[in-house]
Amino acid sequence: VMELDLLSLDSVRRFAAAWNARSGPLHVLINNAGIFSIG
Repeated sequence: VMELDLLSLDSVRRFAAAWNARSGPLHVLINNAGIFSIG
């Protein structure tokens, strides 16, 4: 388990450095879609 606070750029940088030291590059694709209907 690794800690990551997406509101903190320093936290993201620390996470990336720790991840790269352990596992190599991290490749992520996040897709998010939503539908909202009124009525």
